[in-house]
Amino acid sequence: AKTTPKAVALEVPPDDDHSDVATVIVEEDELPASGNASAPQLASGSASAPSRGTKASDAYESRTAPLVLLRTYASEGRWIGLRQGSVVFEDDNIAYHGT
Repeated sequence: AKTTPKAVALEVPPDDDHSDVATVIVEEDELPASGNASAPQLASGSASAPSRGTKASDAYESRTAPLVLLRTYASEGRWIGLRQGSVVFEDDNIAYHGT
């Protein structure tokens, strides 16, 4: 039987454009019941995951887009592995630092 954690915290480290660190916490009741369900939107509702046809440079101009992608990919089980403390996703091959 698969168990769902009560909460998952993922930390996105600062980059050249943003000096602050963002942390996403997904509560148990926000997690989809199955891997095929769509991920819940962030509380603000202002950001959405970019489509596959969107250029990566356009998608990451938004400060919330990487967090939405991270949350969506994680909820759909689309991550491909862990490397040096980071989660790597199949669609964009970007490593997100996890804590």
